[in-house]
Amino acid sequence: MRALGYSEAVMREVEAYAVGHGTLARSPGVNHGALKAKGFTDEALEKIESALKSAFDIKFVFNKWTLGADFLTGALKVPAEKLDDPAFELLAFLGFAKADIEAANTYVCGAMTLEGAPHLKKTHYAVFDCANPCGRIGKRYLSVDSHIRMMAASQPFISGAISKTINMPNDASVEDCKDAYMLSWRLALKANALYRDGSKLSQPLNAQLIENDDEDDEAVEQLIAMNAPARAAAVAEKIVERVIERVERIRDRDKLPDRRKGYTQKAVVAATRSTCAPANTRTAGSAKSSSTCTRRAPPSAR
Repeated sequence: MRALGYSEAVMREVEAYAVGHGTLARSPGVNHGALKAKGFTDEALEKIESALKSAFDIKFVFNKWTLGADFLTGALKVPAEKLDDPAFELLAFLGFAKADIEAANTYVCGAMTLEGAPHLKKTHYAVFDCANPCGRIGKRYLSVDSHIRMMAASQPFISGAISKTINMPNDASVEDCKDAYMLSWRLALKANALYRDGSKLSQPLNAQLIENDDEDDEAVEQLIAMNAPARAAAVAEKIVERVIERVERIRDRDKLPDRRKGYTQKAVVAATRSTCAPANTRTAGSAKSSSTCTRRAPPSAR
């Protein structure tokens, strides 16, 4: 941003927009004054502020674990049966509008994208595009062709293949995959690794988990409509799948030292053999062939 001509003050504002301010002190919509008007005490606000430092969403902070069941049922008049309802949202119950909650959430926890940042020109958005849409409101991301063309620009200077994943959106078709492979071939890439968003149960970046609120509400309603045994079975199945993935990763990691050791031994043997050259020599009294072998000491021993 400095290279693009932005001032230090603007850069700080843009950074705060992306990562959040971590406090409700001057937040729009939901702030200390508005919460005190709803019945929050200074002690309760201190608990909220402490929890906000590591919060991904402010709605995860306004609950019985942060504020205590007695405070919720007593000072805020929340029905006791609501405390264990996974779909219950305290801020909405207290009368805060959806727009106010989202504005406060962006202010406190950050938009996790630079789209919509103050003072940032839209003509500069492309400089900050990532492999996947960022945050809840992000829409932009690098195209499949841009991944491939960046790799092609580097390939002539690299003897081997490039370990770089070409990220594709969840709605990518078989035809899109074919076009990606054809473009990679035409540009003389030595490898092509495609990944379509959402293809695995767990992944580092998952745009599918950050959808709009309407789809979130619909998913919650579907879960609530399920009976308890079915819901428990679905959750248990996901847990088992993740445990299996973790065990497999641990097994693979444990095998790595042995593999490296084997590769090192093979490399030493190959290096030793490469210095041994057979030579056919004849003398007056013998027709036997002999070989000459000069064993070179490893670098550490020389």
